[in-house]
Amino acid sequence: MNSQEIAQLKKADQLMFTLNQAKDPEKQLQEANQLLANLGIAKQADSLATILNKYNDNVLTQIRQIIKNSKHTDNIPNFNQLTFNELTANANEVTEDILANSKTDFSNYAQIVLRFDLQRDAWRQEKSDADYRTSFKTLDTKRSMIHNNCLNDIKILNRMAESNQPKLAPFAVITEVMDWTNIGNAILEQYYEDLQLNEHAAFPNFN
Repeated sequence: MNSQEIAQLKKADQLMFTLNQAKDPEKQLQEANQLLANLGIAKQADSLATILNKYNDNVLTQIRQIIKNSKHTDNIPNFNQLTFNELTANANEVTEDILANSKTDFSNYAQIVLRFDLQRDAWRQEKSDADYRTSFKTLDTKRSMIHNNCLNDIKILNRMAESNQPKLAPFAVITEVMDWTNIGNAILEQYYEDLQLNEHAAFPNFN
């Protein structure tokens, strides 16, 4: 896959993840499907359910491969969605922004990592050695910065859960045996769950 095709795939990722925010979810889905059809992931004549299933299969396969390649398949923390939902229900203007920013950081990180290897491999084929190193360093630095934001988000969410009345379970339990890859893999797993939730919010009858 070349960089132009990867750009289309990244655009499709953004459209699919935000279907629940679209004024016309079906129109946005068809826009994403045009991109997916160009890449051979779906077909223009596919039904709504088929488009969603094919795209979800693509994302899940990619996430599983990323986690497998990371060699950090153990000690992946679980994100407590019940805690997040409770914090959301009790949010004020300040904490609403904190919660929204954390969701944005998580999705931004996942979308970078989701197509990171594809982009790296494309640049290796398309760019000179010097240009490749520059482009890769820029992307990797962006990934690291957003990952650090996510770590800070988790710490803040845990503090919010601790100070909530009544006290809530931690959003995520981070232990000393975990490293940044464990956390990154957890974000990817949560991203897939959020993707499905967003799709169901946009299309309640989708199974």
